[in-house]
Amino acid sequence: LSESAVSVEPVEILPGLFLGNASHSEDLKSLKKYNIKYILNVTPDLPNVFERDGQIRYLQIPITDHWSQAGDLANHFPDAIKFIDEARSNGCGVLVHCLAGVSRSVTVTLAYLMFARTLSLNDAFLLVRSRKPDVSPNFHFMQQLHSFEQQLNIDPTQSASAKQALYSASSSSAASSCSSSSVG
Repeated sequence: LSESAVSVEPVEILPGLFLGNASHSEDLKSLKKYNIKYILNVTPDLPNVFERDGQIRYLQIPITDHWSQAGDLANHFPDAIKFIDEARSNGCGVLVHCLAGVSRSVTVTLAYLMFARTLSLNDAFLLVRSRKPDVSPNFHFMQQLHSFEQQLNIDPTQSASAKQALYSASSSSAASSCSSSSVG
């Protein structure tokens, strides 16, 4: 991956839902710019840098990007979806990140899109890739997402209308109602 292909700032997938990497989670300027008050850290060892000051709410999913933990990541989908929904319903930005922003965080973001927007895995993947080309969840995470798609009873051939609605969604960050008091 070339240096120029790495995004300097997190990428907005849906209004208020950002996908990024470790450096994005430590960039206070970008976090403030996008009103990100929630951070979903999908790593076992990266620190929650701003947790102590209470301005940002964290959820950490301690999973490595290794096939042996693929099933463990799927077990965290419900908590991750709830966390992302909470942030967005409060009008706050939420950053989903892992180390590189390519596999674990993408997997969680795909699960959220499948659940919240009733998108097939393929449609969710195409949406994320259209906004962030360097996505590559590992094979075992993709298997978990296929299983999740089946659990959600999503027919991969019937989600075109949902996809159209999602693509036409505004990408403006209308998160001005989010305040630090709502994340306490």
